[in-house]
Amino acid sequence: MTFFAEIKNGKVIRVIVATQEVINQNYSGTLVETFMETDFTKNPKKNYASIGYDYDIDGDFIPPKPATSNTEHEVFLNPNSKRYIIRDKITKNEIKPEFK
Repeated sequence: MTFFAEIKNGKVIRVIVATQEVINQNYSGTLVETFMETDFTKNPKKNYASIGYDYDIDGDFIPPKPATSNTEHEVFLNPNSKRYIIRDKITKNEIKPEFK
């Protein structure tokens, strides 16, 4: 079984578990980009798909931009990892989120 992300207008709308055969049989008349495989074990450098992520032309899933209400921080997309980074505007040091 494999994870597939269903994509509509460049956004992931759901992630399902299926075989390639099931995808081919049940979705053969749909657009080519409708279902894309997403697997964090095959390519750990790429993001795993989740609902609301964007799908880019490099075949990667980009998470939504995190909200920050702190005016001393900035959020940018790292072009190499395609992950958002929050950093201090003055020192440019990355700020790791705190989970409680």
